[in-house]
Amino acid sequence: MLKAKTLTELEADDGRQLVSYLRQHANPGLLVSAELGGSAADLVSAVRIHRYVGSLCPSLAVMMTMHNHTTYCLSKAMDSSLAGKDRLLSNVARDRLVFCSGFAEARPGANILSSSVTCAPSNGGFVINGSKKPCTMVDLADVALVGIANPNGSESTARGLLLVDNMHADNIAKRPFWPATILTATSSNELVFNDYHASAEHVVLMEAGENPEQARQAIENTELCGLSCFQLLIAASYLGVASRLAALCFAGTPANATDLSQIANELESAALALEGTAALIDAQAPSEELVALSVSVRTMVAQAIDRANRLALISLGGMKYLAKEDIRYLLQVSQCLNFHPLSRNESVDLVQQVLCQVSD
Repeated sequence: MLKAKTLTELEADDGRQLVSYLRQHANPGLLVSAELGGSAADLVSAVRIHRYVGSLCPSLAVMMTMHNHTTYCLSKAMDSSLAGKDRLLSNVARDRLVFCSGFAEARPGANILSSSVTCAPSNGGFVINGSKKPCTMVDLADVALVGIANPNGSESTARGLLLVDNMHADNIAKRPFWPATILTATSSNELVFNDYHASAEHVVLMEAGENPEQARQAIENTELCGLSCFQLLIAASYLGVASRLAALCFAGTPANATDLSQIANELESAALALEGTAALIDAQAPSEELVALSVSVRTMVAQAIDRANRLALISLGGMKYLAKEDIRYLLQVSQCLNFHPLSRNESVDLVQQVLCQVSD
């Protein structure tokens, strides 16, 4: 299906065709638990799928990342503190609904968990205001999971989660944002809430509700699980992009055998690291250690991609680079792994604090 179109045709799409592919062929219930009607696939399988899709259509792989890491963390880590979670995930699996995810902010220095979306109690529910940008698939998604700020909480725990069960509801707007000419099919624009009314079952806040400690733990576990899963799926997606570039080398006139061997070593080692970490996340409870490990592996994958791309470009040669738009596009897109959250400073701090502790 994806192979029937050229890379240019797929990436020039406005997103509608790709989200249709996601609904009909990529199984929106892939990582939803079996109890809720999903396929209950493991994260190792998802990593392999994302690499394959990334090799065919980078934008679709990024879109799938936003959807799949959301369903995975809600299924694995969120409990009844978010009362509407199970019903919404069941609807996703049954009706092939698509999630967008609103957490990271396009603000220099902003923590991924800080939010510019706020909530206020109102008539047994909440009124939501603020915006998220960029928000992948914001113009096309059916439902959303959004990080929100709790104005009544303490500074350290003033946050929560919002489920949006209808992205076409009144008081939800979408504004153009994406400034680039690459990955435009992801429909990564701004999500705006203007006095949006959310029911109590679709909001969970730290330091609130009948069991605030349970809510705090559920939110933290969901955040940790989502961060871990996201690092691997987004890295696998861009590894697929680099793998397609490598395939062009192997399919062409035989070049330096040592270079080709090194390209394969870089990419396959990265894939094994992703799969091994995914197996750990599948098997263990969410933790800072798993987030730090996932971030470290993602950084290693980005470095492997850089080394493989450099060798691939040398192998393909300058004339092919100049003549083939696909080669230039793959090189440019594969660098985008470096720009997804966590930021470089956040990644370094987390790895130092969690993985590099020295005991006395």
